[in-house]
Amino acid sequence: VTMSDMPGTTKRTLPSRRTSCLTVAASLAGGVIFLIVFAFTSLDKQFASAQRRLLNRQMAEVKNGKSGAIMSLTPELAPYLMRDTDCAGQVAAITISGDFTRDVSDNRFQSLKQLPRLKTINLEYVGCVDAFLENIQGMTSLETLSFHRAGVSENGMRLVIGFPHLRRLYIDARTDPACLDLLKNHAGIESLGLYEYPITSAQLAFLKTLPNLRNLPFFVYQSLDDPNVPSAANVFAMGEMRKLFEGRSREEAQ
Repeated sequence: VTMSDMPGTTKRTLPSRRTSCLTVAASLAGGVIFLIVFAFTSLDKQFASAQRRLLNRQMAEVKNGKSGAIMSLTPELAPYLMRDTDCAGQVAAITISGDFTRDVSDNRFQSLKQLPRLKTINLEYVGCVDAFLENIQGMTSLETLSFHRAGVSENGMRLVIGFPHLRRLYIDARTDPACLDLLKNHAGIESLGLYEYPITSAQLAFLKTLPNLRNLPFFVYQSLDDPNVPSAANVFAMGEMRKLFEGRSREEAQ
């Protein structure tokens, strides 16, 4: 709609109803986006606060001697833990869980090397395991590594065997069985957990190469009639395991 040309006036175009509606819609959309961003930001802050409170409780238990473990550590809270030297000096075990952080490649995890009594690290439902292992290379106190729903690659397994005092290793089927060859003749391994692994003759031959193996826990979701693991294979594996155990027992008796 235009105004008539009159002396002393400027020709103007008034906004149409369609333009006004678009403007209102854009304003409403902007407001909705702002509210969504604000809500997620608020939730992130609440979650971070809850994580900090949980860590504080665990740190207090470590300092009081009630526990030696820190559960569900995140890269954001790792520096916070290190600043409390009374607690850091007593931590013996740490769990890093995918419930709190999925990517464990963060360089802030390098600070774990500063924990003098840290003997156990558990990784659960996380990715980028190789990068994490690279970040903690050089730890001499580490004795136990556990990978649950956290696959270890061939390169990662090479890093695993680089820990000089490793005694216990727990892996599951997300780690390629071929990686076990890298552990052949490992003199330090006393306990090897093979979770969800179908035991084959090749793996049994590998187990025989571990001179100090004393504990072999299995944690499987499979039954004898599992179509992915035929019962014949399970029966064969158990028979071979019995032979391995009896042979080791005779050697120890002599």
